[in-house]
Amino acid sequence: MRKVVPLKLANDADLRATIESFRLTQQRVSEIAFEHGCPLSAVELHQLSYATVKGPLRSQLTCTAIRTVSSEYSRARKRNRRIYGPIHFSKPRALFLIGKAKRDACPPRKETIRVWTVAGRKDIPCSIPARFKAELKNVKSYDTLAVSIKKGRLVATLSVTLSDPKREGTLPAGIAVGSKNEVAVVNSEGKSLRVITVAQNVMEETSRKTKKRLERRLAARKADGLETRSVRRVLKRLGRRRHMRTRTFCHAAANRLVEWVGKGSILVMEDLRTPPPSRRNRRRSSTPRPHFYEVLRRRVEEKAKDAAIPVYYVNVTGNERRCSLCGAAGSISKHTFHCDSCGSESPMSKNAALNIRNKFTVTRPWAAVNQP
Repeated sequence: MRKVVPLKLANDADLRATIESFRLTQQRVSEIAFEHGCPLSAVELHQLSYATVKGPLRSQLTCTAIRTVSSEYSRARKRNRRIYGPIHFSKPRALFLIGKAKRDACPPRKETIRVWTVAGRKDIPCSIPARFKAELKNVKSYDTLAVSIKKGRLVATLSVTLSDPKREGTLPAGIAVGSKNEVAVVNSEGKSLRVITVAQNVMEETSRKTKKRLERRLAARKADGLETRSVRRVLKRLGRRRHMRTRTFCHAAANRLVEWVGKGSILVMEDLRTPPPSRRNRRRSSTPRPHFYEVLRRRVEEKAKDAAIPVYYVNVTGNERRCSLCGAAGSISKHTFHCDSCGSESPMSKNAALNIRNKFTVTRPWAAVNQP
């Protein structure tokens, strides 16, 4: 399990000079990588640029700078971005590989970390925030150290690999995902929790109407042969805001429900995992955005993994329209489920979460379900 831990570094002039040399090396490599609009591959870029840019940095840092430039061009190609000139590296940032032999940095010890600088290896004072020290007790390996200069200060992050905690649980809790930014969870005792934001639903409805209006305007301008760049820019900005709003809600909901169920539980979700888009469909969208369920599912898995809570998936068909008490079909009115057989009433999301939990309980042993 990968984890990024912030690190507080003392101010050091040699480390600042190393970061600036790393940025200048990236800029020189970027001019070679552009190749008149036809970016080179990683191997070709290394063969052409290494002999030109080597000198101020040690060989390992020079290779890292070349790889970071190649990854930036590769990311731009995947996003279908047009490259009109060399990518400009204006932010001073350096990446140090951590290891025992011939690496750029060593693992932190005794409140210091040994880093290679333009003046040689130096022990720089550092400190790890108290809330991250407990996680570093299960470190499997130290990977990289990223150091940047922001507002005149050194900002560092330590990338580590943690050993996966043993996930055990006996009390199932069903999670139902609504269509309008609503998440419901029911634990083994029958207690329920609903996470829903009315203000977010209002903003989502407003954004949906705005998107329809802009799409009609875009179609009209295309039909008239007018310029559409401004409308497309507004549509892209609107989509980015909707994506960030959904992502924020999913992160907050996942954090809340994982803390609510507690240790010893089992999170059970309906299996709505969709296959990745085909290569043809992926090319149509320059900025593909995952579905609400996918964003929430990934965040729940991350938080549950940190809390040592297992996550399982079950296949439930029509769980929203089936009563969780008698199993008969019912009706839905204003997000409320009404059972025509036993006469019970409950919120639609709570009834779906109960069906998911009951299906998991019935289909035990564990081979009957899919674990990620």
